[in-house]
Amino acid sequence: MTNGQDGEPPAARVRCASASEARGDPLLATAAPAQRFLLVEQPGAWGRDAVRESRLDESVVATLTDKMRAAGSRLLLIRRIFRDPAAARRWAVADARAGQERVWWGEFTDERELAELDLTDPPGIPTEEPVFLVCTHGRRDPCCVRRGWPVALALGG
Repeated sequence: MTNGQDGEPPAARVRCASASEARGDPLLATAAPAQRFLLVEQPGAWGRDAVRESRLDESVVATLTDKMRAAGSRLLLIRRIFRDPAAARRWAVADARAGQERVWWGEFTDERELAELDLTDPPGIPTEEPVFLVCTHGRRDPCCVRRGWPVALALGG
């Protein structure tokens, strides 16, 4: 059955966030579960598979993917809304284990530096300050652009 206009089934037109809302899913803390997260600031456009289609060096992605899997971690790309293009790129290791919540921030100039990060004992001084991440990646879910950008702008402005 199609909607008669573009051959797309009617159910496919309901976007992820809207479908979740219609089901009554809880909207808080919906990130995929992991013990740790590596957040990497990556400028430019990302494809639907953000990490693999982001212009990150393929060998760095392969190394990080292996490290993430071994550490029960996830790699997420981030972008500061009002980032100075001349500023160094940043990374963060976020420990999400109950009672161990901490975030370590650092900077890098060469992506290969990321492959050397120890996710279980990151360099730097940990902070307990909250980090707010808002999805604005519209290639994966167009609702993220429509709903996420206003939230990200409000938090970052």
